[in-house]
Amino acid sequence: MVITEQCDVYNFGVVVLEILMGRHPRDQLLNLSSSLWSQDLMLHEILDQRLPLPNHQVAKDIYLVATLAIACLSTEPNSRPTMKRVSKDFLSCKKPKAKLLHSVSLRHLRNQVHDWKE
Repeated sequence: MVITEQCDVYNFGVVVLEILMGRHPRDQLLNLSSSLWSQDLMLHEILDQRLPLPNHQVAKDIYLVATLAIACLSTEPNSRPTMKRVSKDFLSCKKPKAKLLHSVSLRHLRNQVHDWKE
């Protein structure tokens, strides 16, 4: 395997998902191209259940982070954002207009991923 920026971005997505879930996302990663990600699995269902539900401001941050993580985990390496793009989106003052975490599915987050190329 050749180490590329796309591998680094993928690994970043794994770490972010692990932080959100409170455990390594092994099963979810194995099923990235399967129906698991196309089901209506809700974002709040994958979050670490040991933590209290976040307030509205933190929920917006979780929405952004989860969207970027899912973009980084794209099965097509050329569709993944660059780390420069991820950093730019993190530092941006523009926060997404997130819905309540209970109403956001992983499919919705995956659909939020637009053209990540510079």
